[in-house]
Amino acid sequence: MIRTLLSLIPGMKRRAFRRYVVLAVVSVLLRATGVVLLVPLVGALFGAEPAEALPWLGALAAVTAAGWAIDAVVGRLGFDLGFGVLDHAQHDVADHLTNVRLSWLDSEHTQTARQAIAATGPDLVGLVGYLLTPLIGAVLLPVAIALALLPIAWPLGLAALAGVPVLLGALWASGR
Repeated sequence: MIRTLLSLIPGMKRRAFRRYVVLAVVSVLLRATGVVLLVPLVGALFGAEPAEALPWLGALAAVTAAGWAIDAVVGRLGFDLGFGVLDHAQHDVADHLTNVRLSWLDSEHTQTARQAIAATGPDLVGLVGYLLTPLIGAVLLPVAIALALLPIAWPLGLAALAGVPVLLGALWASGR
């Protein structure tokens, strides 16, 4: 399905798609950083001097705000790509209508075609934002968190790395 989606993206939107993917990966990295920043934050909160948690809290707030900003841009880019796919698909359908026999365009076929075109519009627009963005996050976030945990708390990092194949296997199995 992802290959089909990629083939539907018009050539003039390829650059925007690359920017979308890069920003989606940056968003995942920021979310992973936010999760990993919780380790020293909680350690400082429960340590001898809880005031030492303040810099970690500031870093967490900054990473979270940056992640929200990137997610907003990713969302806009995703819908822009979706509208590009819809526009491209509508032009393709319009181009192919010239090859349809006029006798086929009776009231029943016309109504069915109109419903099919109208019903797929919102699905095509939301396809990138509602399918691809969560998929990128689901695949990359566990790996990013596990790798980021290794230098901070290596036992946690190893445990997270051990769980990554299980999570990705569950994702793969849910798609079947």
